[in-house]
Amino acid sequence: MNKLIRKTTVLVASLAITCAANAETYTVCFGINKYPTPVDASGKPLKDDKGNIVSCNLSGAVNDATSMRDLLIGQFKVKSENAHLVTDRDAGVDGFVRELKWLVATAKAGDQVVFVFSGHGSQLPDKTKPSGKASVIVLADEQLVQSDFFKKFAASMKSNGVNSTFIFDSCFSGGMSRQPLRFDGADIKRVRTRSLNAMIGTSGTPIVANGQLPLSARAHLESGSVLLKGAGIVAKSRLARGSVQGEVAFLFASSDQQTSSDLEFKDPAKKSHGLFTLMLELVLSKSPSLPVGEVVTSINDFITKKTEFKQRPGTEFSSEERAKRSLVFEN
Repeated sequence: MNKLIRKTTVLVASLAITCAANAETYTVCFGINKYPTPVDASGKPLKDDKGNIVSCNLSGAVNDATSMRDLLIGQFKVKSENAHLVTDRDAGVDGFVRELKWLVATAKAGDQVVFVFSGHGSQLPDKTKPSGKASVIVLADEQLVQSDFFKKFAASMKSNGVNSTFIFDSCFSGGMSRQPLRFDGADIKRVRTRSLNAMIGTSGTPIVANGQLPLSARAHLESGSVLLKGAGIVAKSRLARGSVQGEVAFLFASSDQQTSSDLEFKDPAKKSHGLFTLMLELVLSKSPSLPVGEVVTSINDFITKKTEFKQRPGTEFSSEERAKRSLVFEN
């Protein structure tokens, strides 16, 4: 019996070493600049208080997703075939479900998945939350995905031994209250908030169609549990009882009560970006092995001391040890 136990222990240890040696990283980077124009009760395009048609488009979200994918490939050696970039019209609900199902079907115990979203965020009334509101991301076809969905998705990955990291550069996640004229020595042409809670007119008056969010299809993905069940993306555990579970990291552009900032520079040679993603890339390109908790702390220090932005990035980790590891780490 003792000999059998020793053989079993050696086998399990060798399998664990093989799993770690063959570990892969898979990433999906969503970036959405182009959103439908909000309409009023009669179906006409919504206008601001100067009579201009309101645009929900962003400038830097696609650049965010593209450069994060490039960073993961270049700095963290993620295989290009393991790094999917999904932008604008492809980043609707169909593309969202397709890509998450790919992650679930592909990632195995010991692997890592990195989910990146750059685009609009919003909030919905939710009496179950302390704030009375639930944060959502807004897909390209104006479908909403609640924050609870990502918590359940992360829990599923964790129970399957997959390490997962979620990066959101969107509102509620984020915030800015004053518009600085410069950022890190560069003149800014325009700052937009990445929020669809209310479009702000030139007088500062919120513009909200029919007293509702300017979204054409609010109900389709309001329940994260519907997507979890309907898309079939909760995998059965591949791990034996007592096996090591995966680690989880969430990186947010800002707090759940703030908007995040979309920067467009006067110099056309400088690419538009979200404030948080711009800072994240600057830090990681210089120090890719820096613990991810320290990365976000350094970004907060810079924003607080060097800019007039009120946006404060945040994090959540499954353990203190995860905060001490790099964005993408070796097992």
